[in-house]
Amino acid sequence: MSKHATNQRRLNKRAIAYAFVLACLLAAPLAALAAIAPDSVAEQITLFGLVQFGKASGLALAGIVFACTLILAFLAFTRLPGALERLNAVKVPAWIDIHLNRRTVLVVTLIILACWIPVLYLVFPGATKTDTVNQLYQFLSEKPTWYSATGDVIDAEFIDHHPVFDTFLLGAFAWIGRLAGSDAAGLFAYTIFQTALVAAACATAICYTERLGIHPVLRIAALVLIIVAPIFPGSAVTAQKDSLFAAFIVVYTVLFMEAIRTKGNAFASKGFLAGFIAVTCLCMLSKKTGVALMVLCGIVLICALRGKRTRAAAAVLAPLLACSLLWPAIVYPTANVAPGGSQEAWGMLYQQTVSTLKKHPEAAGDAERAAIDAVIDLDRALEKHVSWRTDEVKRCARAESTTQDRFTFLGAWAKIGLAHPSDYLMATAYCSAALLVPSTPFSLAYDIDQSTVSSFASHADKLGVSFTLDAVNPEPNQAAAKAVYGAYDALCQAPIISLFFTSGFWGGWIPLITLVATFFFRKRSSLALAPIVFSALLLIVSPAPMPRYVVSLAFLALPAIAWMLYAAQMAEPGSRKSKR
Repeated sequence: MSKHATNQRRLNKRAIAYAFVLACLLAAPLAALAAIAPDSVAEQITLFGLVQFGKASGLALAGIVFACTLILAFLAFTRLPGALERLNAVKVPAWIDIHLNRRTVLVVTLIILACWIPVLYLVFPGATKTDTVNQLYQFLSEKPTWYSATGDVIDAEFIDHHPVFDTFLLGAFAWIGRLAGSDAAGLFAYTIFQTALVAAACATAICYTERLGIHPVLRIAALVLIIVAPIFPGSAVTAQKDSLFAAFIVVYTVLFMEAIRTKGNAFASKGFLAGFIAVTCLCMLSKKTGVALMVLCGIVLICALRGKRTRAAAAVLAPLLACSLLWPAIVYPTANVAPGGSQEAWGMLYQQTVSTLKKHPEAAGDAERAAIDAVIDLDRALEKHVSWRTDEVKRCARAESTTQDRFTFLGAWAKIGLAHPSDYLMATAYCSAALLVPSTPFSLAYDIDQSTVSSFASHADKLGVSFTLDAVNPEPNQAAAKAVYGAYDALCQAPIISLFFTSGFWGGWIPLITLVATFFFRKRSSLALAPIVFSALLLIVSPAPMPRYVVSLAFLALPAIAWMLYAAQMAEPGSRKSKR
């Protein structure tokens, strides 16, 4: 047998093995959920816009996903490098090429913004989520502050339940608009600012693909995708902390990839080092899980860059010191910021405990029930509990619980979990289903949530303070928005097509596919996907990966796919040597 035939045979075997692993990773959550989901969960799920979820339909679709993934992945692993090599031989006119320089990034940003103007018109003067209104309420009203997460009243101007950095930024625009005599103008100015940031981040990621050797045709395709796929403009124009964080994490991921690609040599540039530190700080300040994400990515970076660990450590530790120690030590007392409750970090533990006790009341004795009731109102939690998110249980947390109470609770939680591990696993799976199973559509906001504004205004009145937000979406804009977003909702229900409009596709499948494929093509290169993989993993272990939490992962799909293609171009899967 010739050497070429031997290499091809080895390649095929390896491709089959990796395709099998990927197929299992995508199909297993479908099969598992089909096997364990009760009717109360199953009736909320429609798979791929085709059938109502159930044991038979779920297992059947899991089989279809497994078979299709196995075939498509095998073809991609064996054919993609050759296809990219042939594409790279195709020449294109210089005027349509996209390069990595300031001028091109600016031009691409302006192109994206120009194409997103119709969406800005539809949501004028803005589109908000509940959390956005909460942040505006904190900034535009006096203390005491109603803590909506627990129902308590806090004697502070701000509560660090939502990142106060985001609250200050959003509030600054609202304050300037109010000074100018228009709340609507302030909100619209913020919407434009955030949209421009997101557009600039997308433009940076698209232009960076030149450095990865991605063909100009694919760069143009990426630009078109960012412009026309509803998820991107719809999320960019929604005033929410998740979209703001998306802009920062996309730029951070590009810089992280460049550090890995250059084996740390990029840190020799003072500009690159300063930019990396600045963006790392913004990621930490704009997302509650940002510190954990940056620490995990930092560990990977320091371990990967063996010869450049000093600068890499500086790039990781300097932001950690500034945002974890200096920011709260200086800003919180000065601005009268109360820390957020511990219920967010403990939410999944509460959910696991209450879910298990709802099915097995006998699992906890009097001592365990007392320990649990010391941190959450157990009777109320059992009554309000729903299986697919932790919000209802978290709202039953007792603000007066002490550190000792929580340690005692941990003992009760561990004892119940050891007796019923499968119930804890199921409770976690139900809350993570939206990320592991592509069934939950990406919800997009197109108006100011007036009911939430009224709710916070009512609570402010009860506390003797005032909160108003004089910003209303004009009727003509709303009529057009309802028609356009109605068409989007129809796509979210369409057979097969609906797959590409789910949070599970962007937040679960894309990270898995790109990670496995990159590892297949060039193992060491997969370290560059750390920001994307850790973002997905943090969502899985977080209270609930709701669609808006997946916004950043949707935008990270572009650098993830680009890096996968870069890995495919840099190494032949069957060979031991990779191209440099």
